[in-house]
Amino acid sequence: NKDDVVFRQGEDGDKVYIILTGSVDINMKYTVDIGNGESEVRDKFIRTMYDGEYFGERALNYDEPRSATAICTSITHLLSIQKDIYLSVQVDGDQNTDKSISYQPGTKEFVFQVLSKARHQRSTDEISIVAAYLDRRVPFFQKFTSEQRIELCRVVDLVSILGRTVLFKQGSIGQAFYVVLTGFVEIWVNSVDKPTAAPVDATLSRQTSPHSHAPSPLHLKRQSHLFDGLGERVNQLNPGDVFGERALENGSSIRMGSVVTCDDITDLIVISKEDYINLVSFMMHSDIMEKIVVLRKTPLFQNVEGVHLRSLAGYMFLRQFRLDQVICKAGDKMNDIIIIAAGELKAEMEVEPIIPSRAIKSSTLYLKDTGKQIVNLGRIAPFSVLGTDIMLLDSVLDEIFYKENVITT
Repeated sequence: NKDDVVFRQGEDGDKVYIILTGSVDINMKYTVDIGNGESEVRDKFIRTMYDGEYFGERALNYDEPRSATAICTSITHLLSIQKDIYLSVQVDGDQNTDKSISYQPGTKEFVFQVLSKARHQRSTDEISIVAAYLDRRVPFFQKFTSEQRIELCRVVDLVSILGRTVLFKQGSIGQAFYVVLTGFVEIWVNSVDKPTAAPVDATLSRQTSPHSHAPSPLHLKRQSHLFDGLGERVNQLNPGDVFGERALENGSSIRMGSVVTCDDITDLIVISKEDYINLVSFMMHSDIMEKIVVLRKTPLFQNVEGVHLRSLAGYMFLRQFRLDQVICKAGDKMNDIIIIAAGELKAEMEVEPIIPSRAIKSSTLYLKDTGKQIVNLGRIAPFSVLGTDIMLLDSVLDEIFYKENVITT
């Protein structure tokens, strides 16, 4: 029945479970050091599991207590397999889950092995290696400093899902933030303005791999029912993409769409709502606040409302230039609006030679090869803006070009 506990974290594992119908929430408790030698226990939602998925195998594979609590969220029918029976049929499985296996640090297998451990079992060296791996391969983690990435890797979990599964449905309460590591997920939206899409044809909904087996009629039937009520597929998210943050950042925490995993294995990094708000949102918002401060100091944006500045900050990123580096040359296309956050620039223009006078000579350098002159147009101070002519264009297809060279000083 709903709210019935299948097993609790810390109990001995004696069965593995397969969901026939219904759904099960996986939650875990963890201890947080709050300083002064004190700590507190907090709850963390991992994910909801649905028809055809299985859980509870970890405790059997590793001969360890249950690492999480499983609670039914609806009337649920489960198949259970006893520990001795389950282990007796693990021919290849025993080799794949043997604790003696160790992978080369820096490989995907090593990262998956570390993230599959409970938080307190991850060493500092392991976390640092995982953080470096994610920094190289996942754009989301590149937004943070190395110290921040390490803190994130202390709280993330890895969830691997085999086959098509509804990870969460539109209208449900957001409990976690996700990063796609392998595989892909689809975003489905059921709009009240459009009729619900008919069940998706198996040839379209099933992304087959060279090693995948032909689906059985029963599997195809269940696949088509999987999409009932989800609406229309609007997007596909691939490795490195993130999702789920909007529900965590709005007041209602309502999911704006449904997410379906791919046919093969989908590996997801999961960050709980609490950790997202305490760590990710804070780190990202502190970065946004720094950008808003720059915008407020820039005369062009001083009178813009805060909500619009926040939107602008979301599209801004920091670039650093060395001394005497050319930022743009005359004739370059204007593709960005550039705000000088720190340091100064100088602007120069190449002109046809004119009869020199004393005043001009002092700020003029003659080019011997072309006979043209470079005229110093002056220095450009912090919080000045380059590329404002972009705002005069009528279309993103229109082009506009720089008329001068801009160099760091």
